Amino acid sequence: FYLDATTEGYAHHYRMYSYVLHEITSIVRDHFRVPDISLMGHSMGGHGALVLGLRHPSLFKSITAFAPIVNPSHVPWGVKAFTGYLGPRGTERETTTHHWASYDACELLKSGHRHPGTIRIFQGGSDEFLGEQLQPEVFCQLAREVGQDHKLTWCEGYDHSYYFVQSFLPEAVAPIVNKINH
Repeated sequence: FYLDATTEGYAHHYRMYSYVLHEITSIVRDHFRVPDISLMGHSMGGHGALVLGLRHPSLFKSITAFAPIVNPSHVPWGVKAFTGYLGPRGTERETTTHHWASYDACELLKSGHRHPGTIRIFQGGSDEFLGEQLQPEVFCQLAREVGQDHKLTWCEGYDHSYYFVQSFLPEAVAPIVNKINH
């Protein structure tokens, strides 16, 4: 998961959120000289793209997620990971910086975080994790309620595999390429 861990055994080295936010963005800016950075990810990476993009909307110009884990505070994968990396919900470890909600896209929407662009989500209609783990409709409902522009593309017949990502990557990248070319 894309978060900075606070629990013993992970806190010192598991800093995926900071790694993407600081190190990767610096490398991209320094070595590729691009004016804008977009985020894209699949599953757990989709979770990271949503969270980083919502928390840093001026840094990341667009957000695209394939089958993202949108509400990890409330699904088994997320609860297990958050408990391991951040500590059990409701403990003294929940500071304002490392609170479960700060790494949950749905909770970020509820607390006022927005992105100025259209958040794009691609979801396989035959994804075996759709109902229990991913729940994109929860994110989309919240986005509608708070006025966050978004687009959910249902990809019927596709599961959670990389083949799904590969199949829709050209469609996902097209708006970014169009912005660069115009």
